[in-house]
Amino acid sequence: MGIEPTLSAWEAEVLPLNYTRNMNLSLTYLRVCLQFYYAGH
Repeated sequence: MGIEPTLSAWEAEVLPLNYTRNMNLSLTYLRVCLQFYYAGH
């Protein structure tokens, strides 16, 4: 093992960030879709 962190340590730090970012993007996309849907009706 060198200076770089182990894979599990990297995953433990990065995966929650990616999950949070993806959730935010998904919620934003859903909100925009709903706005267009309701605006069209």
